[in-house]
Amino acid sequence: MTTGSTAPSDPLTGSTCDTAATTETTAVATDLTTSVVICAYTVLRWPDLVHAVASVFSQSRPPDQIVVVIDHSPALLQRALDEWAHAGVSVVASRYDRGLSGARNTGIEVATGDVVLFLDDDAVAERDWVDRLVSAYADPRVLGVGGRVRPRWAGGRPAWFPREFDWVVGCSYRGLPVARSEIRNFIGANMSFRRDALTAAGGFRHELGRIGTVPSGCEETELCIRVHGQSVDGVLLYEPAAEVWHSVPSQRGTWSYFRSRCYAEGVSKAQVSGMVGARRGLSSELRYVLFTITSGIVTSLGRVALGRGSGVARALAMVVGLAATSRGYLAGRARSLRLSAALPDLLTATRRERLALLARVGAVPAAIVLWLASLGRIDLGQMGDLGLVPLLPITFWAALAVLLVSFCVQVLRPRSRTSVLVGHVLLLIAILHATPSILYGTLRYSWAWKHVGVTDFFMRHAGVDRSLRELSAYQYWPGFFTTNAMISKLAGLRGAEGYAIWAPPFFNALLLGPLFLIFSTFTRDRRLVWAAIGIFFLGSWVGQDYFAPQACCYFLFLTIVAVCIRYVRSSRPTSRALVPDTSVAPDRGQPLVLGAVVLMMAAIVPTHQLTPLVLIGALVVLALLCRQRRLALPLLLLVGITAAWNLLFAWPWLSQNLADIGSSFGQLGANANSGFINLATASRGQVLVAQMDRLLSVAVVALALVGFARHFRTRREVALPLLALTPVPLLFTSDYDGEMIFRIYLFGLPFAAFYAAAAFLPRETAGRNWWARVSLPLVMLLLVPGFAFSYYGKEEVNYFSPQELQAAELVYGIAPEGSQIVSATSDFPWGFTNYEMYDYERFALEDPRTRQQVLADPVGTLGDMMRLQSHHHSYLVLTRAQRFDVEMTGIMPPGSLDHIAQALLRSPDFVLLYQSPDAVVITRVGPTTEASS
Repeated sequence: MTTGSTAPSDPLTGSTCDTAATTETTAVATDLTTSVVICAYTVLRWPDLVHAVASVFSQSRPPDQIVVVIDHSPALLQRALDEWAHAGVSVVASRYDRGLSGARNTGIEVATGDVVLFLDDDAVAERDWVDRLVSAYADPRVLGVGGRVRPRWAGGRPAWFPREFDWVVGCSYRGLPVARSEIRNFIGANMSFRRDALTAAGGFRHELGRIGTVPSGCEETELCIRVHGQSVDGVLLYEPAAEVWHSVPSQRGTWSYFRSRCYAEGVSKAQVSGMVGARRGLSSELRYVLFTITSGIVTSLGRVALGRGSGVARALAMVVGLAATSRGYLAGRARSLRLSAALPDLLTATRRERLALLARVGAVPAAIVLWLASLGRIDLGQMGDLGLVPLLPITFWAALAVLLVSFCVQVLRPRSRTSVLVGHVLLLIAILHATPSILYGTLRYSWAWKHVGVTDFFMRHAGVDRSLRELSAYQYWPGFFTTNAMISKLAGLRGAEGYAIWAPPFFNALLLGPLFLIFSTFTRDRRLVWAAIGIFFLGSWVGQDYFAPQACCYFLFLTIVAVCIRYVRSSRPTSRALVPDTSVAPDRGQPLVLGAVVLMMAAIVPTHQLTPLVLIGALVVLALLCRQRRLALPLLLLVGITAAWNLLFAWPWLSQNLADIGSSFGQLGANANSGFINLATASRGQVLVAQMDRLLSVAVVALALVGFARHFRTRREVALPLLALTPVPLLFTSDYDGEMIFRIYLFGLPFAAFYAAAAFLPRETAGRNWWARVSLPLVMLLLVPGFAFSYYGKEEVNYFSPQELQAAELVYGIAPEGSQIVSATSDFPWGFTNYEMYDYERFALEDPRTRQQVLADPVGTLGDMMRLQSHHHSYLVLTRAQRFDVEMTGIMPPGSLDHIAQALLRSPDFVLLYQSPDAVVITRVGPTTEASS
């Protein structure tokens, strides 16, 4: 019987090698001689230099030579000679012009070792540093080895300073490998090379690198690229186990240094790209931006959403750093290349060329910087009758203006990249919809809190509970909530609140895909496609993008329509064909596509009551009126699934509410007006908000009519106008709790936006169009105020302060099961926590007579409402958002809730449990309460 042994693996490829080979390569590494080069330039860092040299002396594998190069500082040179001349250290003066590159080249010339190791004068090496670096040279392919550089902050790391940008202070950053790996270039404070490779490459370039305190660099990057390029199979290794500690003085933890160092890095990267080519010079940087920076921003903002610290400043720092680096790179390229033919020289370019250049490369970073800079200047405590609108600083509006003008320029350019247009739209979505999420730090909108509560219910229960009176409809259409309950459980989350805060930007970003498919199916003019997408997002003010079944089903609705009109077609063209022939073969993959459509239909039906009806209307238009016969089968399946669900599962709820549904059937005028605010009683600010959202809606529809008149003149284009009108018949059926008119606008908006864009681009030509160049950006800019007032104008009610959050948490923390919770409206956070355990009363939503009774006799009326014979505990919750709600809509006079709270607190029957400027919690006391306590 023989025993086996496992051969060690190759450090580069992971393949095994035999023991004899390993012994031989280890001996080669052991026999290599070493020289450590430390460059210094100022007496001010003498203590750091002493510590650096001492750390080299104390190595477990002492180097064969230590070289200290003094860069044009006679006083420092003399002091170093006095200190180490008799200790075997080679102290020499730089032989070249002032600068780090010249000093390092001097060190290379003086070095005698087979391997030259570089250590900064303000860095301290770990005891095994030399051994860790040199051991990697056992493989003859290795030309250089770099190690990890850890920061030692003099005053502690600033809270805003992201680890992804530790390269700013010369240290290893998040995104570098965590194990021995190949790498493009090293960090200068901790690197080594074979001396013959350095000599063959010619050393460091003198036109690159730091000179004194000037924060430039990248000489290591350029050298590593040259060294690597000299050998076909040579490699450069990053060994994170070889560590040094780099001193970071407090002045390097400031915003001014951060920005200037990022800018200088960009200039240096431009110089390197000019020397070695942009492909090699920016290969690592592209991955860094796409993955490391993007992940860092999302993680930082995600921590805010989960309540695990403030990550807004770190996210802002990453965006500012990226923008400053990009600006430096552009400036460097402009100087080094003079922008040649592809990029006109900024010094000689015409005004038009400069504007075009700015729109192409500078608008998006500028918009990001302006947007993020505006967030820190918004004081939510000053919010008034117009919501967020008056609080948004000029930089916020400037960010939107810069972005939209740039977007229009890109749309009208004949060769704009799709990725550039997508980036503009995603940034527009972020500015419009992520701003409240970032500012508030808590979930926005009371209905979003309700849906979090319903999701929590399904996380705690195995099935539906049809006995519930509160939010009973969700027990009959539970698809959205059960899915999110499953997601939360699989992710190990306590609930959906942590990610629900990001629902608006998430759902809006999802819509980009189906919108692009729909629009590009009806035109080959990509200008029209992207202009329509921009108008859609500026016109989508209804606010059905929060954490809700409607937002999810709206995406599925548009996706089904997009798939049907693009991929499911009759094989024989007709006079009413949807679109001209495209590259998609009508028969290829049809069963798979139809299967996907049916699955999405099956997801919509148990999730939302209204969306299946609109989808049925859309499929009727496509299958019958547009003669797309292959859609007849999905249409019949959708009708069957909807009917089966409503009759077999949801019928108990429908039968109980048939009277309410029937009472509004055919009442066109009442259904159309039920959702609008009463302008006679509403506050002055809310009247303006209501007028602005109506004006915005009318503007989009008017543009659509102009576009229809100018663009669609043949019968083959009949599908889009019919799809835009499909939801209108629903206005005859019900008021949908006052929201039907808004849902009709929402479902018709995508198709209306296409027509609205056609008002500027009536012909499918890529030529110059002065009308579009002038009118498109102007109209988009004019749509911004309409969107802002309509979408942000009710934030007094949608925003919940930390004090409101505390009040709600207190109530649900102490209220036993079976308690009664009374409020003016449902506008308070966590409003439906464990909602199956409590009974709810909202006195401001009752009939006007009840409201008048509450105002006339708060103690008597609310005392009867909260009588302890009905509930063993009763709690009244009044919040800032409720106060704004009743006053903005005019259902109660200003100061009503404060008057009610004061009256109750003067009565011995009520006790104050919590009070703050934004919330008050009062409980009813009596014999039952006293006995229970």
